Amino acid sequence: MHRNLIIALIAAAFVSGWVSNGWRLKGEMNKREAAQAEAATAAIKKVREEDNRRTNALLETLNAAHADLARALSDRDSARAASDVLQQRARDLAASCGRAAPAGAGKATASAGDLLADMLVRVDEAAGSIAAHADRAVIAGRACERAYDSLGK
Repeated sequence: MHRNLIIALIAAAFVSGWVSNGWRLKGEMNKREAAQAEAATAAIKKVREEDNRRTNALLETLNAAHADLARALSDRDSARAASDVLQQRARDLAASCGRAAPAGAGKATASAGDLLADMLVRVDEAAGSIAAHADRAVIAGRACERAYDSLGK
């Protein structure tokens, strides 16, 4: 009978130790889980802040590119108006040079003034086209650089 009682006491002591150790470990696990949850929340907040910063930087880049494009379009319109005036002046000068063909020519030929005016118009149109392409390339390049720089900060 004493033997059974000793075994029961040992078993009860073991079980009570087991239970109290479980309570202690559960408390430590709860603390660890709370610390991990706080760390995860802080990490998520940091990622969101960085994402917001990058999004805002890209929006600023986009707005700057739109402003650059608007300036380029305005400059293009001003250049086109100046070009129209210049082309008309060249046509007027060509018309004032006269249209006499050389003696003995079989076909009517254009005067040197007409040819010069035509060449000026063609060169001016080509220059406008090249300038428009260059403006678009410069604006796109600047926007790309700004976007890249904003992501690296």
